[in-house]
Amino acid sequence: MVLHKFGEKFYSGLVATMTAHLKEISKSIEAAQGGPFLEELNRRWNDHNKALQMIRDILMYMDRTFVLSTHKTPVHYLGLNLWKDNVIYSSNIEKRPLNTHFWN
Repeated sequence: MVLHKFGEKFYSGLVATMTAHLKEISKSIEAAQGGPFLEELNRRWNDHNKALQMIRDILMYMDRTFVLSTHKTPVHYLGLNLWKDNVIYSSNIEKRPLNTHFWN
């Protein structure tokens, strides 16, 4: 797709797909209470990192060509930023680790 000038469409689709997936993950983390909350957060973070490594490896060509020439965020950093924006900064998650750790 990148070779045939569909890089922008592919990259936008990647962002949309990852964002939708992370919003679902955020919901499952939000649903966990007490100690299981931190366990779920940690499990989902580890799963996200493994998936992100595979996605980065598969899309290495896009990173070296399209992303570089258009000054977009590289795939790995994109995944980290999307995790931060959609999971960590989720209004129902942002303050919970501190509360869960110290008050339960």
